[in-house]
Amino acid sequence: MDKALVTKNINHDFLYKKGFCGLSNLGNTCFMNSILQCLNNTVPLLKFMFSEDLNNTLDETKDEYNFIVELKNVMNQLWEKNAVFSPNDFLKEVQSLSAQKDRCEFTGFGQNDSQEFLQFVLEMLHNGLTKEVSIEIEGSSKNKFDKLALKAYTSFKEFFEDDYSPILKLFYGQYFTYLETKTMDKYEQSYSFEPFNMISLEIPDNASNLRDCLDNFISPEIIISNEKKKIKKTVHFWSLPDIMIIFLKRYNNQLEKIDSLIDFPIDELDMSSTIKGYDADTYKYSLYAVCNHGGGLGGGHYWAYVKNTDDNWYKFNDNVVSTLSKEKVISENAYCLFYRKDNIE
Repeated sequence: MDKALVTKNINHDFLYKKGFCGLSNLGNTCFMNSILQCLNNTVPLLKFMFSEDLNNTLDETKDEYNFIVELKNVMNQLWEKNAVFSPNDFLKEVQSLSAQKDRCEFTGFGQNDSQEFLQFVLEMLHNGLTKEVSIEIEGSSKNKFDKLALKAYTSFKEFFEDDYSPILKLFYGQYFTYLETKTMDKYEQSYSFEPFNMISLEIPDNASNLRDCLDNFISPEIIISNEKKKIKKTVHFWSLPDIMIIFLKRYNNQLEKIDSLIDFPIDELDMSSTIKGYDADTYKYSLYAVCNHGGGLGGGHYWAYVKNTDDNWYKFNDNVVSTLSKEKVISENAYCLFYRKDNIE
């Protein structure tokens, strides 16, 4: 039986009064709790979840309907209470929906990866809110850059015209991939665009900060190099979303954990040097949440550092919520960084 949608649309002023509710660990669910606390402080998402836009978009016939309803209920409880909340109903919907979608990693009570869980949540939110829209591309191409832009917009249209959702603007950007192919008698260039909802960055051996990891990400990579052919691949961003999520790859190819401290900006992350699309200088971000992981592969513990709407930082460790100094936000346990684009509501 479908659950009734919570139609109570709370005035957004409530975001500035509460939000200090912990979550019970239901058996290795710290990976889920930490991500829920980060999403619960993603203000643009909260405003959408408590708006008529959500009510008007939800479709009771979709598999994801109950999941979205329970996610909203969790958010409602986390902002209405200042005690501990047990997300039993939400976990049941996660397990049920993951079984339907052949995502067996979330069907039981084992420890899971927070990145994979966040990916699951974003996919289910998008899929549950999709509708067919008409996307019109206007204007003419006046130069080479405009032609690239046309290809980017056309790619976006092909991906999402039949499956558009409000989640796209919040969490989805576009990769821009440039390939150079050299043979003995020919030189070719090709471009492609691909959507993403989170950025996974490798940690190079000499990296000490996030900029090092970003520079490594956009550095050219030689895919093939021999006497007959050389292929070089370069990946940049054509556009970035309002909410930019960055995962630090804490395990190398030998599955050894990288515990090094990677410094990252809190107040301003300027992404302009990584952008190939229009208005590169507008991509400036501020940190508002961090998902942390301590321990080894397949185990350990997750917890979250979150900047509340009162502009103070807090530690959410399952059912325990405590104040946190800004200086302690950056640590060697940082795994997932949540950034919000400046000057958005």
